Amino acid sequence: MEEQIECNNVSKILIKKFPDIITDDLFLDDDETLEYMVASDFARYIIKNIDENNIEKLKECFEFIELLHINGTEKTKELATIGYLEDLQNFTGGSKTMKKYKIIYDFIGIESKKWWDKLNDFWNGIITHKTLMTKKNGVRQHRT
Repeated sequence: MEEQIECNNVSKILIKKFPDIITDDLFLDDDETLEYMVASDFARYIIKNIDENNIEKLKECFEFIELLHINGTEKTKELATIGYLEDLQNFTGGSKTMKKYKIIYDFIGIESKKWWDKLNDFWNGIITHKTLMTKKNGVRQHRT
């Protein structure tokens, strides 16, 4: 079993894997709460690669998000869902009729797709945030 990815290390791993994401606008800090800001930057990076039809880079991006869902700590999995996937939904307008939304859905991995669909259920009023995520021992746990 691989070592779990800690939430406060996600940005470091991301930049090592995607050095071309670094711009003057990329917000980096060692503060774990800022990981969500980097997730937003990465979502914009994914949208840029969709616009440029960069298929290989898109595959790498979604493999990275899938890795966070599979090998991450609970906080990292939450970041992958609420940070990365939710930002992508927001940037595409969340509409299943939109081209970018469809492209993203085709690229996301099996575990990520499960959480993408649960986010949609949340936004459509089918489930509550409490149903999507719950706290156990002070840490948010993904619910299956």
